[in-house]
Amino acid sequence: QSYRYACNCVAAFIQEKYKLSDVPFTALNRSFIDNYDLYLRTERRFALGTIVLLVTRLNTIVGEAIAEGIITADPFAGYEAEHPEREQKYLTAAELQRLMTTPLHDPKLYHIRDLFL
Repeated sequence: QSYRYACNCVAAFIQEKYKLSDVPFTALNRSFIDNYDLYLRTERRFALGTIVLLVTRLNTIVGEAIAEGIITADPFAGYEAEHPEREQKYLTAAELQRLMTTPLHDPKLYHIRDLFL
C-alpha cells in the first residue's frame, strides 16, 4: 500500500509538471529526481520524513528496473535526500514521577512500565 501511494505521488507529479499520464523509465534522470523532490517540498508541502520515504520507494522501483535491464543509468547517482534533524527529547523529573505513580488497570502494564523506566 505504501508503494501504491508512492506511485500515485509520482503520477500526480508527472501529470502536474509534464502534463502527461506517464513517462518511460528511460526519461528518468537526475533532473527528474531533483524536480520530484522539489515538488514534494513545495507543491505537496510534505515533511522531510515523508519525502525521504517517497523518494526511497521510487529509488527501490528504479533499482528493480536497473536489475531487470530496463534502464542502465542510475538517475539517483549522487542524489542525497535531506534527512530531518531529530531533537532528542527527555522527560522531566515531574513527568517521570507521574509515570511511576500512575495506577494501572492491568498487572502486565506494571511490568512494561518498569522495563520502560
